[in-house]
Amino acid sequence: MDTRPIVVDADDLEDDPEGTINAYCRALGIPFLPESLSWESEHQEEWDIWKDWHTDAAQSTGIQKNMETFDVTVGNSDHLKAFYDHQMPYYEKMHARRIRPEKPV
Repeated sequence: MDTRPIVVDADDLEDDPEGTINAYCRALGIPFLPESLSWESEHQEEWDIWKDWHTDAAQSTGIQKNMETFDVTVGNSDHLKAFYDHQMPYYEKMHARRIRPEKPV
């Protein structure tokens, strides 16, 4: 039995939600339910403590590309760039092991 973690890349998930979730389900050995990719937009009571953080999720009806931008980035912050550079080797190892959606035949 493979006990290594299943790695999902957020860009893969945003670019191909159905293929990525299908690959995730296969990796777990559970059925893929296409209907799980869409939902009614609503606020969950459990989110009240973090409601500002969950605004986008509460208004969503499915997985979509994040178009949010930030004023402070690794391109203009030495502090963030140092963290980025330190973490990049770990990211690269995980990214190499990520699940990938199968290409349509």
